[in-house]
Amino acid sequence: MTILEKHLRKAIDELDKTLACMGLLIAPMLAIWMTITIGRPIFAIVPILTFFTCAIYLFIRKNLSLSTIPSLDQISASPRLHIALNTLFFLLLSYSILSIYLSPEPHTRPLGYFISTALMAAIVALEILFLSPHKSHTFFALFKIIIIGLSLRWSQQLIFPGLVGVDPWWHEMFTFGIVDAGYIPGWGHQYSDMPLFHLLSGVTMLITDLDYKMAVMFSISLLQVLSDTLFIFLLGRFILGHKVGLLAALLLGVANLHILYGFWPIPNTMAAILIPPVLYLLFKMRKETPVISISLALVFMIALILTHALALWLAILLFAFWMGGKIYDKLSYERSAMPATLTTASLFTVCLFGYWAYISGHLGFLSHLIREGFRDELFVIAYGLLAEEAARQALLIPFLEQLFNFIGMFLFFALSFIGCFYMISRRVGNIYSFL
Repeated sequence: MTILEKHLRKAIDELDKTLACMGLLIAPMLAIWMTITIGRPIFAIVPILTFFTCAIYLFIRKNLSLSTIPSLDQISASPRLHIALNTLFFLLLSYSILSIYLSPEPHTRPLGYFISTALMAAIVALEILFLSPHKSHTFFALFKIIIIGLSLRWSQQLIFPGLVGVDPWWHEMFTFGIVDAGYIPGWGHQYSDMPLFHLLSGVTMLITDLDYKMAVMFSISLLQVLSDTLFIFLLGRFILGHKVGLLAALLLGVANLHILYGFWPIPNTMAAILIPPVLYLLFKMRKETPVISISLALVFMIALILTHALALWLAILLFAFWMGGKIYDKLSYERSAMPATLTTASLFTVCLFGYWAYISGHLGFLSHLIREGFRDELFVIAYGLLAEEAARQALLIPFLEQLFNFIGMFLFFALSFIGCFYMISRRVGNIYSFL
């Protein structure tokens, strides 16, 4: 074996270290390039944060062996601490509700609400870290995560008499059109062929006799919090343990973009809800009940195609999982059970593109975007002068205000690199964590 082959083998064996080092080298160049080409310094924050997260991981890796890191499952506390934390949690929850109800300013949530909610999330995180393995404690922690998620979404919706956001108003009109006509109107719009979101909202309105906003709150917003919390927990528990699963569910519940699509419910929201169940069925359930899991996964996949073009995201994920499984086999010198096969990925993609080509027409629009190189002008034309004016106004926002608006999203994804490197490290990783 030559020296080059030895170095290459070492780089592959320590893939987490290799990628972290690549991040250290690429991130500064990317920050400079983005500042020059885009002209908005705020986006340079992303590679800067990536640089620091890569450095943090390499420091942890060098100074603390990954194999000696104590498992979260080994940490526990006394029942008195659980009682104290739970008491404080519900006191803070009561205060957060009263702070909105008693607020003298309409259409705003007071600072006390956000402070108390942040403390509630911190309490749940502490409880998870010191959680005993009893199922009752796990279920109760999930219940509190769901309460925090619903509070962050419903409080935003309820302080306004009408809908929140821009797109929901159009979707309300489309849903009313379906309810009034008794069928899906063929208005020549893309959602005439992707109506599942509007059908669910309309059915909820008819069954419960609620108005559109309340019906969507008790269907889409509630479903988002419940489904995403439970399936992210199940995936996390399956791959790295139940405490990691609970922390993952908590982080997702308070992630700003996840909150946004919860109080601004649109078909994108429902499409994203349908993907975690597919992943869980392919990762976990397929090992135990392959026929049932594949059948249920196909049902969710069909529902996704009928909901939003976000289905293309799942197609990319399935192919990425298939290729990732092949790469893992080469890196680990062993054959592993494939969570997503080439047949599954191909079948879903054929169904998706077939529907787009012959029914919804999305394939023509996608080909047009590819030919035109996804230029900004295409979206300005699609959405009118409003998008162009919004882009101009964005340049006038002070840097610190932009940083405050974006830092939650940037930190959420930048810090996740530490977990990604940890999950692909040879000493703790497996086929599922690698994917």
